[in-house]
Amino acid sequence: MFEIFQSKIMAVRFFDICKLYVSKNDIMDAIEKSLSFGFEDNLRTRHINVKFDSKVRGYLGEKALTNWLKRFGITPQKSNHFNAKTFMDVDLEFMVDHKKVSAEVKTSLIPDTDKRIKTSIKKRDIKLIKRGEKTIEQLEADLHIQLYYRQLSIAKDTWLKKQKLNFNTSNLEDLYFKSASFRYLNDIFFVGWVSKNDLIRFHTPKEKVWTFPKSKRVFWECNIEKSARPPLEIVSYLKGNAKT
Repeated sequence: MFEIFQSKIMAVRFFDICKLYVSKNDIMDAIEKSLSFGFEDNLRTRHINVKFDSKVRGYLGEKALTNWLKRFGITPQKSNHFNAKTFMDVDLEFMVDHKKVSAEVKTSLIPDTDKRIKTSIKKRDIKLIKRGEKTIEQLEADLHIQLYYRQLSIAKDTWLKKQKLNFNTSNLEDLYFKSASFRYLNDIFFVGWVSKNDLIRFHTPKEKVWTFPKSKRVFWECNIEKSARPPLEIVSYLKGNAKT
């Protein structure tokens, strides 16, 4: 799909990343959705407060990206829907050149050893889960978009575990403040993205994977600085006028 967008991948630099914006109402909606649909362990075993915060970040990341794309006249046709063919949740779906393009939004905190997003861009990968024995050609979604929250992972988890959060309350304002969700007003950044076609080329002829201690998952390699595309390039891609 979109063979015209096969130019050499530009390295992502720190000055390429884009700050994303959300409102307090956006955060409150994310909290409400998290409480309504529940939260679970995905990559590792976590404290319930950490699971809640992760769920909020997931919903909020999609909203933050959607807000940003609207500035360029781009609006997804669908969000958060279930694909009966792949049995997977699809974060966002766009129509590009009369074809459906699905996108997964990945959200991450900064590893404490990195200290800064600038370091994570150099050292870390777009979070691409390898499911079972599937090959890279069977990877779901056409686009994979990586966002970072400007907060340290272990430090945030440690702080969250100490908080007394009531998930059976109707007082969302209380959760907003007690979970420090207000910090997301200024802490969301779009750092890079990659297309499935780019990934197939990168993993041919040999597929490359990685994992981390106590992880429930294995991941495809895709270093942000070396293998991803800068955020602004996705605008041309989604408008269907990308150039070689």
